[in-house]
Amino acid sequence: MQLKFRIWALLALPAVWLLYQFATDTATYGQTIHRSGLWSVGLLFAAMAITPLRRRTNHLWIVTIARYRRAIGVASFGYAAVHTGVYLEHKWGAGLILKEGLEAELATGWLAL
Repeated sequence: MQLKFRIWALLALPAVWLLYQFATDTATYGQTIHRSGLWSVGLLFAAMAITPLRRRTNHLWIVTIARYRRAIGVASFGYAAVHTGVYLEHKWGAGLILKEGLEAELATGWLAL
C-alpha cells in the first residue's frame, strides 16, 4: 500500500469514529462539536508549523511530513466541515442559525470557515 493512501486513511480515521459515535448516540452533540473542533484546529496548527520547522531543522521526519502538508491542511478543513455539519444538523433552521450567527463566538467560527 502506498504511503500517501495510509496518510489519508490515518487522517480520516478519527472523523469516521466521531461521526459513528454521533450517529449511534454514543457521543453527545457537545462532545462531537468539541472533538471535531479540536481536530480541525490541531491539524491546522500542524500544517502551518511544518514549513518553519523544516527551515529550522532538516530532520528526516520533518522533510517526510512536509511532503504531506497539503493532506494535513485538507484534513483540517474536513474536520471543520464535520464540525459545521454536526452544528447545522443539530440546529436545523435558518432563523435560529442566523440569530446565533450574530453571537461573537459563532461569528468567528463562520468567518474562520
